[in-house]
Amino acid sequence: EGKRNSTIMQRIAKGYNDADIEAMSKFFADKKHVMASQEYDKAAAKRGKKLHKKFCKNCHGDNGLSTDTDDDSGVLAGQWKPYLNYTFADYQAGERDMGKKMKKKFKSLHKKAGDKGIADLIEFYASQK
Repeated sequence: EGKRNSTIMQRIAKGYNDADIEAMSKFFADKKHVMASQEYDKAAAKRGKKLHKKFCKNCHGDNGLSTDTDDDSGVLAGQWKPYLNYTFADYQAGERDMGKKMKKKFKSLHKKAGDKGIADLIEFYASQK
């Protein structure tokens, strides 16, 4: 529908009709989340964990493994770093919508820790296995 900005998925989704998307939704809904095994900066991940606890834990749960589907906060733990980098960049650029609560937390996080803090947070989520 184009309601949510994305770097890649909007381009891919254009090739599918509603029935295709419904079938894929059912297929992926039945899959268990598998965390990516990837390299990460241990020192940055340690700093990112502290930032997660202060700014993100309430919505994204312990270590970014949100299971709360009511607020659509999503799982951050174990996501691929390129995905996290693109998504966080979209949020920072205002190209992806944030709820009021998230926007306030995101601004506070950025004010306290800057771009380095966001990079540390991404390393933390990438470190989860």
